[in-house]
Amino acid sequence: MNSPLLTYWRELRGAADMPAYAQFDPTSLPGILPDLLVMRVHAAPLDFEYSLIGSNIRRIHRENRRGQRMSTIDGQGKGSQLWDFLENVAKRREPASFDTPYAGPVEEIERVQSHATPWAGADGRISRLVIHVPKDHFRQALPWTSPFGDAL
Repeated sequence: MNSPLLTYWRELRGAADMPAYAQFDPTSLPGILPDLLVMRVHAAPLDFEYSLIGSNIRRIHRENRRGQRMSTIDGQGKGSQLWDFLENVAKRREPASFDTPYAGPVEEIERVQSHATPWAGADGRISRLVIHVPKDHFRQALPWTSPFGDAL
């Protein structure tokens, strides 16, 4: 897995199982900030909530899903490939990469690759997943400007 997010995660983790989310500073990753996604992890029952969504991620979703839980989105709930991947990262407490068929509104995008890292809350349990979705594999499918007024 090759991602600036993973390098940053390892630097902050030190000897701990995973770094504390309180340490996370998105501005430390300016080159990939538009490609980051933060998911809040709810433990009981397990669910993943869109918390911070970079502009390039909003673009491929064609909407801002901030505050939505995956369990409420068709095709993203328990048993989906994405859910299973995030659940695995949350349970193992280790970073992982994922390459999956894209199931969204942009027909030109066939696959999406992502790198997910787990982050601890104040209690030491998993609190967030920070995910890097590199834009290189879908750059040609997106317009130079988005409905949100930003550029790729």
